[in-house]
Amino acid sequence: MLPYFLLMLLCLFLGYLWKRTGSNRIIQIWLELFLLVLLFLLIGFKYDVGTDSPNYLRHYLDMSYSYYMYGDMTLRTPEVSHSYLNYLSAVIDGGTLFVYICYGAIISFFTLRAASNLSLNPFYFLIVNLPFHIVMLAVSGVRQGAAESIVVFAVSLLLLKRTKYFALLILFATTFHSSALVFLVLVFINSKTRYMVLALLLTLPIMLYFSLNEYGHYIESNLYNQGIFLRVGFLILNVMIIIRFRKQWEQLPYNSVIRFNWFIIFSVPLLIGIALLSTTMADRLSYYFILLSSIPALALISKQRSSFEFIIRNSLFFVSFTSVAIFGYFGNNGPNYFYDSYLYRWVVDGEFPEIDSSYKIRGG
Repeated sequence: MLPYFLLMLLCLFLGYLWKRTGSNRIIQIWLELFLLVLLFLLIGFKYDVGTDSPNYLRHYLDMSYSYYMYGDMTLRTPEVSHSYLNYLSAVIDGGTLFVYICYGAIISFFTLRAASNLSLNPFYFLIVNLPFHIVMLAVSGVRQGAAESIVVFAVSLLLLKRTKYFALLILFATTFHSSALVFLVLVFINSKTRYMVLALLLTLPIMLYFSLNEYGHYIESNLYNQGIFLRVGFLILNVMIIIRFRKQWEQLPYNSVIRFNWFIIFSVPLLIGIALLSTTMADRLSYYFILLSSIPALALISKQRSSFEFIIRNSLFFVSFTSVAIFGYFGNNGPNYFYDSYLYRWVVDGEFPEIDSSYKIRGG
């Protein structure tokens, strides 16, 4: 888990530099580019990390088998983008490494671009979201990590009144993970509340279908469900910050920020209610709401006087740091999240690790 802790400490230092150079946008851009490359390398070159790693290897090998034996592809709907990435990797014999490199580029770009769009400190944004968005998803459940990154980018455009491509981005995110479809309801954020509620009621049955059929195997294994309480607890912390500074909501330079904040606040009872139907579905959605709730939480924290901002922000960082420690050292699947990298093994072992190849499938 050491690389995650070092990344958080580095982001703490660089985030301070980014904040202090507020009047020099050129320096900020270089700092952001450095973070983009670092995050891309962390995700794109991960080596057998996360509980989902065997599943992604199976997806790739199944696609390779279909391609080399039948000249066809196994299309997974509605998550067709994931299927096409595996198909492309099978064609070029890139293994899961190529798939992860593509996901690393998608997650890094859309996540950091969302923070940049909203004028949030990207380093602080990453620290707060590192436990769930990066450790749990980007280096494990990369499909949902990609979907979540696209959703937060789409929401950043929505909050800036650049709504032209919002629906298309949400549908694009759904092609990586069906859970993203729920956030299509935000199309109605500027409409009457009953339209949002109606859209949500129409979307939830679709999500329930996928949670029971596509991801039903997680329910009995308790692979992800065991952390739902920790995730909802983290979400509640962000929600408490949003409620505490509710008088300053209108000071945020975002479109429909009041409705968006209430949407985040009511996500807590919504997740509790959904958990009664499907803990898997509630678990999947909790990741999105944690990431989205950090937008108004960090924006409101930045509005406070210097000493108060320092205390609240670093308290949130401490909780984030503690969450990573809990995953690694106290979670049932903690050892699966210990980071390893193709690049690290290349440097230490003196040779690049063998890539998961479809060569044997072709009879080589």
